[in-house]
Amino acid sequence: MPTKIPFQVVYSSSADDNHREKELEFHSPTTKGWQSSRFCLYPQELVLLMKESVRIRKLQILSHQFMISSKVEVLISKVPSGQSPSLLTSKFQRLGYVGLSNNENTDFKARELKSIHLDAEGHFVKLVLHKNHVNKYNIYNQVGLVAVNVIGDRLDAPFDPVDSDSLKHVDSVVQGYMSPNAVNGPVWGRINKPDYISRMDDLAFDMYQDVETAALIRKLDERKRGAVKEERYDYAKKLTAVISDLYKVGEKLGKYEAEKKKAVESEDFDLAMEKKRQSDEFRLYVYKQLDIQELLELDGRKIHEHRPINITPPPLPPIATDQNRQHPPPHHHEEGRNTPPLLAPIKRQPSPREDTPPLISPRKDDDADDRPLPALNKRPLEADQEVEGVKEPPENTDGPEPLKENDLRAAGFVIEIFGEDLVQHAYSKQWKYRQEAMENVEKEMSSDTPQLISDKDPKAVVKATVFLVQKGIKDQVFSVFSVSLEVLRSLVKTYIPQHKLAKSEISHVAEKTTPPLLTKSGEMAARSRDVATAMIMELAVHKDIKLLGVIPDHATRPFKAKQQVSPRMYKSRIEIIEKLLGVLELDSDKPGSLSTGNIMRVVLPALEHTSGDVRDPASRLVLELYKKVKDAVRDYLPPDEPATRKNPLYRNLFDGFDRIDGKPTEAERKGGSELHFLALRVSVERNVILPPQIAALQAQLQALRDMAGESNKAGNSKPAKEEQIDVDRMCIFCGEKNESFTEEMLDMHYWKSCPMLKRCDHCAQVIEISGVSEHLLTECESSGKFAQCPRCKDAVLKVDLEEHFAKKKCSPSQGPRCVLCNKTLGKGDEAWSKHLKEECASNKARLQQQSVSKAPSQASLRSTRGRGGKTTPLGRGVGKGRGKGGVVKLR
Repeated sequence: MPTKIPFQVVYSSSADDNHREKELEFHSPTTKGWQSSRFCLYPQELVLLMKESVRIRKLQILSHQFMISSKVEVLISKVPSGQSPSLLTSKFQRLGYVGLSNNENTDFKARELKSIHLDAEGHFVKLVLHKNHVNKYNIYNQVGLVAVNVIGDRLDAPFDPVDSDSLKHVDSVVQGYMSPNAVNGPVWGRINKPDYISRMDDLAFDMYQDVETAALIRKLDERKRGAVKEERYDYAKKLTAVISDLYKVGEKLGKYEAEKKKAVESEDFDLAMEKKRQSDEFRLYVYKQLDIQELLELDGRKIHEHRPINITPPPLPPIATDQNRQHPPPHHHEEGRNTPPLLAPIKRQPSPREDTPPLISPRKDDDADDRPLPALNKRPLEADQEVEGVKEPPENTDGPEPLKENDLRAAGFVIEIFGEDLVQHAYSKQWKYRQEAMENVEKEMSSDTPQLISDKDPKAVVKATVFLVQKGIKDQVFSVFSVSLEVLRSLVKTYIPQHKLAKSEISHVAEKTTPPLLTKSGEMAARSRDVATAMIMELAVHKDIKLLGVIPDHATRPFKAKQQVSPRMYKSRIEIIEKLLGVLELDSDKPGSLSTGNIMRVVLPALEHTSGDVRDPASRLVLELYKKVKDAVRDYLPPDEPATRKNPLYRNLFDGFDRIDGKPTEAERKGGSELHFLALRVSVERNVILPPQIAALQAQLQALRDMAGESNKAGNSKPAKEEQIDVDRMCIFCGEKNESFTEEMLDMHYWKSCPMLKRCDHCAQVIEISGVSEHLLTECESSGKFAQCPRCKDAVLKVDLEEHFAKKKCSPSQGPRCVLCNKTLGKGDEAWSKHLKEECASNKARLQQQSVSKAPSQASLRSTRGRGGKTTPLGRGVGKGRGKGGVVKLR
């Protein structure tokens, strides 16, 4: 079995005076490690010498947190048999290299542990460290290693070919190998030797465990193996439980030792003495609770009764003050604890790790060799079902399962803030425990008098909370996911403003939570998608997050080329961008605005997607973007030429661009040239310069009039005479007919007495009441000041949008709504006509006030526009939107 191999550092290219290469030969929480000299030349080399030839199976390198080499090469040299190891005569063979992260994502607070799996024999191992990653902390361009660990097998003495009688011992050798009681085990065990590496040989064990506790754990583990061999299973079971507890105790004592050494280096001897006292008291307390003397059987073998061991190291006794320092810590610590229970339904002994952070966590993905097979890790998403035959109610169970070693390291800083009990609930396989954990965190965030975090650093609380929120957002159970969003909402709106934290903290919150929310918005469950999208929009309009630009930055990041993206995810991302387009500024110099280029980089691949569910919203987003920036969108698309228009997708897009510009589409240009020239002639005759779209629509109205005249001539032979409608004497909005209506009188009617129209308060145009929101968002001269509320779909001033959305002044849109009285109406023109003419009290009051007001000038009436779209029944006229030049737009 591979074991830890001691080594000696025999050469280094350079070394800092306070961090010599000999530091790598010892592993403990207080190890300082090796650092190169300042402004050294690269590459730097380290040579390790093993005392005997070994077969190296694993090489572990723990890098410094900011003195990081860009890559590390590994070379090995084997000394020929019969020669003494010499560095001068050794020839090294290159095995390969590993790259190291620049560590920017952890803000240079975590150390990277690289575990390199090898299968090579030799005496020397050379590490070649290349040029450092540049960062603001490494001002002298150094590289450093905190620890190096070699794990392998010691090789047996090789066969001596000089021996003349090579077979004289063959019988004894074979018998020795085949004997079950042989020291080296049977021959088949030698051939099929397992590659299992003990947890105590791993570098993380010595780097985070107190030296004395680590030695004790090894001694107890050796006794456990002996007990198993002697079939003393009760003793072995008790040793296993105690070893598990000692792992936690050792990490806590290692932390005290590191803090004590740091205090000594800064010459704070009072703090060092206090840390030493804490460590000694805690060690004695734990040894007494775990009966270490009895377990070691120093007085001879004893009979160990079979009783369940449920001993966990207690929390550190309170630091003694000058008045009570002479008193020993109380043994019945549960009665004197001031810490409130974390989760009320869980009746368990408090955990000792509530204030135990790991020193510096190694990278989680480097412990692959210690993880179980993936097939053994598969579990149902929700493990809340009771096992058959268990009669006890859930409240009487032992609660969530203990944390795994990897989870302990990953969530170490969270345990320091919220305690191990809450983190165990958050990591539980049962969703109800995970939900309880998030509910408790939400109470802490929103409470004016929190119990768990009142004495904690607010910045550390924010980071720990974000860690739990990230985990909750990824949860597959909707109730857990929903509570996690409540935690995020309380963190952003209550906790951070209450503690007046810097913008960097809320930026950290947005940076860490936006990616999982975007991923959640593309899930299959519609409920999760909608809630995630609403949360993204809520963060996007938050006054502090909006200026950071985090949401638009993440939302407009294109998917990687080789990334498998589901159509549902693509569609969701495009819909989010479309909604952001309504609440954020575009191509503005202000921070937090959207960029046309970034949006198009997401949309262009979507236009070529194989799924129509992706292409349709992408086309819609392009058209919405074109309304705002016009030609800037065309720069990202193929040229508008006949070859491109053969593609139906681009043909529809270019036709949409023409409609937005007020130009006839290609089909209309081919079949309606006569109408176009007629519109130009009318414009010239009236000496009015009309926009191109008005001219085209006026020409269409003239064609309708001609068609109506022809139908009347054809129907003269009928006995019944149909009443002819003079559209020039009728309001095409409210249907009122009056022989006194001229163009000037109709303009006066539109402005003063038409119940279907009102004057825009921002641009003085006369518009339909039913289209006020659409006008403010698209046509109004002040459209840039407005955004669409994601809940009620009304146009709201951007400066008031956050307050409007937060105070829930509106309800979700269930259909058209009158902007005057906020009443929801049915669909169709008839519903609008009936409401505005007969039901809307606000409209009647408005008309009465306008009837006594001063008439507008002709210049103001000249800017009248309608919103148009399609033809309406004759009951409301054949067109919509009439101005100075006649009919403005067809509906």
